[in-house]
This record gives sequence, C-alpha cells and structure tokens, in this order.
Amino acid sequence: MKNFTLLLLFCSVLSAIVACSNQGVSIDPAQQQAKIDSIVSVRTAVIKDSLDAVCSQRMTEEVSTKVDSIVNVMKSSN
Repeated sequence: MKNFTLLLLFCSVLSAIVACSNQGVSIDPAQQQAKIDSIVSVRTAVIKDSLDAVCSQRMTEEVSTKVDSIVNVMKSSN
C-alpha cells in the first residue's frame, strides 16, 4: 500500500511537471489584451456596483438622520 501511494504521488508530480511545461499553447497578444480588458471591465463593473450600493445606503441613512434632526429642531422651536 505504501509503495502504491508513493507511485501514485510520483505519477501525479510527473504529470503536473509535464502539463506545466507545455509550451505549445500560445495566444495572440491582441487576443490576450482583449481577454484582459474583458476581465477588467467585468470586475470594475462589479466593484462599482458594490460601491454604489454601499454609498446609496450610507447616504440614505445620513440624510434620514439629518432630516430627523432638522424636524426635531423645528418642532422644539415652535
């Protein structure tokens, strides 16, 4: 069993080395840049949407607090 485990580990490491050393796969620089641009634009949109949601929530809370404060001051002055 121990020999089988070592053989399996050796085969796994050997196949990983062979797979990582494959230089036959290449991508055109224009295609690579297009893929990078696509990934960046998607991630940028996700981050922007997330920040917009956080900002809107914060703005709603702060405006609500300020409106309540102004209303309370107006009520107390009357």
